Amino acid sequence: MKGKMHYGRFDEFKNILVGVDESEGAQKAFQYAVKQASKTGAALLIASILEIEELNVYEALDPEYLSQKQSQLLLNLKKYKQYAENSGVKNIQLTVEKVIRPRKLLRRFCRNICRYLNHWIAINAWN
Repeated sequence: MKGKMHYGRFDEFKNILVGVDESEGAQKAFQYAVKQASKTGAALLIASILEIEELNVYEALDPEYLSQKQSQLLLNLKKYKQYAENSGVKNIQLTVEKVIRPRKLLRRFCRNICRYLNHWIAINAWN
């Protein structure tokens, strides 16, 4: 099945990856991922991305500033985690990644997950 995407039923997946930001699409994707993880018992990985290309050169080169931004994103992710826990999701992980081109990274990451792991599904609200 090399080079082809595998789409199975949600009850076949053991892990769900969802990227979040403040957009309406991301909020809907998150709620859907939580609903599916709660229903199927799948683990939920909630990801947020610090987009370096959106920072000015001084911010991007300041490790303290980048650390502060990552901390803010992680604090926000903890709110998502609390919502998921209150919705019955048992296994939740959080991650904040610093990237220069997030859409390219997300496409590659999702493609690799689908190619190498049989029991993951990525719920994507990013275009």
